[in-house]
This record gives sequence, C-alpha cells and structure tokens, in this order.
Amino acid sequence: EAYFNFYVPIGGVVWANSFRGGLQESLSKKTDGENTSGIPSVRVFSLGGLSTLRGFSGNQRDKQVVPNYELDIATSDAEYLPVKGKSQYGLIKTEFRIPLVSSLQLALFYDGGAVFVEDVDQADPYRDNWGFGFRFETPVGPISADFAFLLDRKRNVGPSNSVTEDPFQFHFSIGSF
Repeated sequence: EAYFNFYVPIGGVVWANSFRGGLQESLSKKTDGENTSGIPSVRVFSLGGLSTLRGFSGNQRDKQVVPNYELDIATSDAEYLPVKGKSQYGLIKTEFRIPLVSSLQLALFYDGGAVFVEDVDQADPYRDNWGFGFRFETPVGPISADFAFLLDRKRNVGPSNSVTEDPFQFHFSIGSF
C-alpha cells in the first residue's frame, strides 16, 4: 500500500488531498485437497467509511466497495475463506476547507476509488461520492461531521437483488485524513 497526502493553502482556504493505492497477492502456491491458498476474504482490499469513501458506512462488509456477496461469501463465518488471485485498489480524496468563524470550517469534498479482485466480475468498479462537512479545531485535534452522498447509487444488488444502497451517510470523528 502507498499513501500520498498533501495540503495546499489558497488564501485562507486549504485544499487537502490524499492519493492511495495498493496491490496484494498471495505468494503461496500450497494446495490442500480442493482448497487452494489465497488472500483471506477479510483481508481483500475494500473501500468504504470515513477514511476512504465517505458515501459508504464502512461498518459492515456488505456496505462497502467489493462487498461479501461479490466475493461469493454469504455468511460472516466465511470471512477467512481464501480469495484466489490479486486484489488492488486506487483512491482519491480531495477536500476544500473554508474558514467560517473562529475555529469553525466548512469542508466540501469528493472521494472516488475502485477495488479490483481477480476473477470477481464487477459491472462498475469505480465508486464515488461528494459531500460537505464541518471541522472544529480543538486542543486535542479537529472534530469533524461529514454528510456524504453517493454519485452512483446502486439499486437491486446483493445476493437476492434486494439491496438498495443508502443515498447518503453521516460520519462523526475526532481527527482528519
């Protein structure tokens, strides 16, 4: 995995950016009967949540980019089943932090990224969201409240074609990316 973060001051506004990417592959060629080694499904890259794509909750593995049902994993008991092949991802986060009053800032942001898992068919791997939030500077770090909206909300997905993604997410945190 690689991260590159940078911040550009433009007058009183700060333009914060984060670029991330990663590649993983199991190097083991060991086989045990019908089971072939691979990346444990719980370790396959996924995007979703406050630190990656804020338009997803990130709380459950089926509410992220490359959810369990796309990995053909139906239960939480199967989280360590191996996924054969490579897993890779790319992510961009960009945010304008605009001062309002005293220690309060308005943040306008865009997040976009994709995860690719070898031998997993994904119709639309690139997912993105936009949003706004507020940052309040305190002595222990910034307090953030973000409202994120999916730009490409999917309907009728999941193992039974009955899942509709939430149109927006709310995230609260202490700290920043």
